[in-house]
Amino acid sequence: MNHPRFLDNPAQKQNTQQQNFSPTFLHQMINGISDPIFVKDRQHRWVLLNDTYCHFVGHSREELIGKSDYDFFPQAEADVFRQQDELVFTTNITNENQDLFTDAQGITHLISTKKSCFEDETGNKFLVGCIRDIILQNEAGKVLGVTGTLRDRHQASDLHRINAVLQAQQEASIDGILIIDENRKVASFNQKFSKLWQIPAALLQTGDDRQLLGWVVDQLLNPDEFLAKVEYLYQHPEESSRDEIFLKFGKIFDRYSAPVRKHQGACGETSPLEDYYGRIWYFRDITEYKQAEAELKASQQRLALLIEQTPLAIIEWNTNFEIQTWNRAAERIFGYTTEEMLGKHFDIVIPENVKKQVNEILTALLTQRGGSFSVNDNVTKDGRTIVCEWYNNPLVTTDDQVIGVASMVLDITERKRAEEEQQKFVALIENSSDFIGIASMEGQILYVNPAGLKMVGLSSLEAAKTKSLVDCYSPEAFAEFQQKITPLIFQHGFWQGEFRYRHFQTGIEIPTDCSLFLVKHPETGEPFCRVAVIRDITERK
Repeated sequence: MNHPRFLDNPAQKQNTQQQNFSPTFLHQMINGISDPIFVKDRQHRWVLLNDTYCHFVGHSREELIGKSDYDFFPQAEADVFRQQDELVFTTNITNENQDLFTDAQGITHLISTKKSCFEDETGNKFLVGCIRDIILQNEAGKVLGVTGTLRDRHQASDLHRINAVLQAQQEASIDGILIIDENRKVASFNQKFSKLWQIPAALLQTGDDRQLLGWVVDQLLNPDEFLAKVEYLYQHPEESSRDEIFLKFGKIFDRYSAPVRKHQGACGETSPLEDYYGRIWYFRDITEYKQAEAELKASQQRLALLIEQTPLAIIEWNTNFEIQTWNRAAERIFGYTTEEMLGKHFDIVIPENVKKQVNEILTALLTQRGGSFSVNDNVTKDGRTIVCEWYNNPLVTTDDQVIGVASMVLDITERKRAEEEQQKFVALIENSSDFIGIASMEGQILYVNPAGLKMVGLSSLEAAKTKSLVDCYSPEAFAEFQQKITPLIFQHGFWQGEFRYRHFQTGIEIPTDCSLFLVKHPETGEPFCRVAVIRDITERK
């Protein structure tokens, strides 16, 4: 708990007798200082504190020793303190800065902290800090009036210097800052504040907070709500507040307000009236941020709708092959609900005989070695085997780490069955001994099977595709076909009977038994091609 060595200075080792202070003497010495004093070790933990510091933060020494800023202060403040402390530790240069600080009662202070680094004879570093609660320059007279006058010119110089730094900080801030004293008069503001609200300089010079409010509310969508919140905070000086303000012309401001208070007294008590110096207001234009946030939200909603409404199953796996996302299409294809599948291993939908192959694909994805497309057998909840196309992509972070796999899955079971049936049908046509041919509605030949090519003396399908129906008949036969048979085909959709076809090599007419019909589109009912099934009946004749 006590580290007397932190005061050691290597440059003064000749005066060792003065360095070896007892812990009791150290405590008595720092407790005699009216400003809050603290000492931290290299791990940013408090190791020595005076009574004023404990009263200032609102916690006992027993609570604080061995702990860090993160255990007691808001993270944003603790981050700033840690960064500044680390700078002093690493550079060994004394640093003085001003920050916002929130005590145990939630009161926000403006503080100035001076920090120095000391190193003992074994190389252990310690940070010594001294805090001063900053008082605004135009409030200094009121505070100093309690004691009559400044005790010395040195204190006045320090106060002016602190306030100059504070003013510089205000002007450098990305926020618009307005400070109102306890009498509702403007104590301070920065140029960012006047620019945000487009307030005329003459109005600001009046120092009248109520006139400023009158100017501001004319720009607001909800002026009554704004004024009500302002009045509530002035009536409750102990409270802080943060909200968003919507302006008429589409802008959005973030507003934060906190009381300006004196630090807690030695008796651990505060007086809301005597210790209240006014209120500080921060305004920040967050219009672009809110627009980006809205666009991101809309994009996320569109993505969610896409995932939920796409006919493709969308499945996300983590690196342990456990399911993280399972959309409606996945529910429909595999039969499992989202609740049933989240967190389950991928092999629940994989048949035993292909698990090794699928595992190799997923492993390749996790090592970014491929596997982007595959066709697999899968098992549904009711035990059916289906065939699916899988389109897979690894999910890779900006630092090239694979955190999972995203898959899009299409059930092609019916398509595969149709393809198999088509293959059977094609095999039947290709191996048929009859002429089977297809022509367009305009009479252009599109297909003739091998037996048909042989029957009419054509060498190949390519040769057949250069012909039309008129080439398949003698002139007399084609005229008869057009006059007697074509009208019947278009009237009834089919015709069956005997007719004569011409052999392309010899020109001899071949007597045939014909079945001619139109193929109609399943949706429109309109014919789109002609089909002929013809058998040579020369021998029968």
